[in-house]
Amino acid sequence: MKQLTFLVLAFIVVLFSCQKEEDKDTTAPSINIIGDNTISIFQDSSYIDLGYKATDNIDGDITYKVIVTGTVDTTTIGTYIIKYNVKDEAGNSAVEVIKTVVISRYLIPKIEQNGFAINYTAAWCEYCGIWGIPLIHDMATLAPNGAILSIHVSGDPMENALYLSFASERSPNGGIPAFWVGDIKTANINEMVQLLNSGDADAGVDYSYSIDNNKMTIKTKTQFYIQNSGVYYLSIIILEDGIDGSSNAPIDFQQQGVSNSYPNDDYTHDFVVRRSSLSTYAYGEQIAKNPDYNSFIEKNYEIELESNWQNPYPVAIIWEYKPNDSPKYHFVNSLKRKN
Repeated sequence: MKQLTFLVLAFIVVLFSCQKEEDKDTTAPSINIIGDNTISIFQDSSYIDLGYKATDNIDGDITYKVIVTGTVDTTTIGTYIIKYNVKDEAGNSAVEVIKTVVISRYLIPKIEQNGFAINYTAAWCEYCGIWGIPLIHDMATLAPNGAILSIHVSGDPMENALYLSFASERSPNGGIPAFWVGDIKTANINEMVQLLNSGDADAGVDYSYSIDNNKMTIKTKTQFYIQNSGVYYLSIIILEDGIDGSSNAPIDFQQQGVSNSYPNDDYTHDFVVRRSSLSTYAYGEQIAKNPDYNSFIEKNYEIELESNWQNPYPVAIIWEYKPNDSPKYHFVNSLKRKN
C-alpha cells in the first residue's frame, strides 16, 4: 500500500512539473517604432523621436521598459543609429529595433564659377614633382572650391581606369597642371584668376556626403541658370589626400624630384583620383537634356571606398556633352567641399 501511495505521489509531482513547464513564458515581446526606420533631415534642424511602443503577450504594455541608446547631433552631418531594446518579466528579449537618422546639408547651388585643374603625374616621373606640385597646390589655394584632380598615369601604384577616361578627352600637359574654366585652359596663375572672375557659370552644383563604414553616400542638387539646348552630365569623383611621397615612403610612392618640390622633401600625394560615380568613367552620367531656366536636378550616389584610403572626399563636376566637338565633354562648373 505504501509503495502504491509513493507511486501516485510521484506521478502527481511529474504531472505538476510538466504543467509548470507548459505554463512557462518563452514568448519574446515586440517593439514597434512610430514613423520610418530611416529618416533624413537637414543640418541644424530639429530632430524629434516620434516614439515607440513595446508589448508582451503576458505583461501587456511594457513601453516604459524600453531602453533607447544612441544620440543624434543635428549640427553635424553624418549617419546616426538609434537602438531600441526591451525584456519582459520572464527575461525574454525583443528583437532589437534600429532607426537610422541621416543629417545632411541644405543644398544651395551657386552661380559662381569654380573651375577645375587636372594634373597628370606619376611617382616615377622625375619632373612631375618639380613642375607640377607647387603649381597645383597654388591653384587649390586660389580656387578653394574648384575640383583639383591629380591623375596618376600608367605604371604608377595609384593609377586607375579613370586616367584613360580623362586622358582621351584632355591630353596630358607635360607634367604641368592645367586649370580649366569653360574650355579655356592655362597653367598661369594670373590668367587662372582672371578666368575665374570673367563671369557666372551656366550651372552650379551643391552636395553633401556622409561615410558609413566603407560606403560614401552623396546627395547632389544641380541648378541651371540659363535656358539652353544641351545635354549635361554630372560626375562625382572621390579623391584622397595625404599619401606619403617623401624619401621615407615605400619606394613605389616616392616622388622623383622631391628635393626641389613642394615643400622640400616633405611631399605628399594630394588630390589623388580614386573612383567615380561610374567606376571606370570620369565624366559621370547624363542628368539633363535641354534644361529649363532655373530648373533643378537632384541625384544621389553611393560609392564604395577602400579601407586603406586616407581622408577620402568627393568633388562634383558638371559637363556639357557635345559629341562633334573636341573635347566632347565641355567643362561647365565644379565644387569641392570637405564636410
